Amino acid sequence: MGAIRCTPHGLVIGLREVCPHVAQQVQALRLGPHHQIGQWLLCDACMDARLAPFDGEKTSSFLYGKKTPEQEAAWEAYHDLHPTLDVVCPECTAAAMNGYARHAGLPDPWPSYEHTLTNNEHDYPIVEQLRELVEAFRPWRLSIVDPRYSSCTVQGGAYTHPLEVQCYYVVQTGEQDALVAFVRKFLAGQAKNQGVVRFLDAENWIVKPNGSAHRGPEAVVREVYLNCSAPRP
Repeated sequence: MGAIRCTPHGLVIGLREVCPHVAQQVQALRLGPHHQIGQWLLCDACMDARLAPFDGEKTSSFLYGKKTPEQEAAWEAYHDLHPTLDVVCPECTAAAMNGYARHAGLPDPWPSYEHTLTNNEHDYPIVEQLRELVEAFRPWRLSIVDPRYSSCTVQGGAYTHPLEVQCYYVVQTGEQDALVAFVRKFLAGQAKNQGVVRFLDAENWIVKPNGSAHRGPEAVVREVYLNCSAPRP
């Protein structure tokens, strides 16, 4: 998947590989119609006919595993294009798509949280301050994933999602309300005040016989969005 660090959003998980023309549009925050093939974004001029069968794919999973002749051709096309591609931030890409839509009088194609604390250089100390305050707010159960850490975490937001306070094992409404009020009061003092407090029933950490592990399905008990709305379904 990869990660990228950009000035507006800080460290962002994920990236986009784009042709030079799309890169220029992202930089100008006006990304118009384009072709998406997994994480690759191409303009009409740079689109390769070998990629056409996969135009519109949201992930690159079609390139892995046993390949059909069409998939082999798409992989070859990517390798031919690769020397010309730039890497850009997916959050900046979403902002650029919204910028084009707003200029054209169209609905935003992405949810936007333009007033949330991110992981950029300016916001990160404030996010860290909130993390320390939340950790000291009350005793938290330790995470079963890594017992060195609390089961209540704070993560900076980005353009497409707000700052997030996420807690497991807090299922009593009164305890939830207390934390929501605490985070709400903290954000009220910030210029960037959008956030969400999310409560989940319990961690579901699945360990396989070979020693690998991953999170399984986890039940969200409650979400409270502060100074913003939940993303559209």
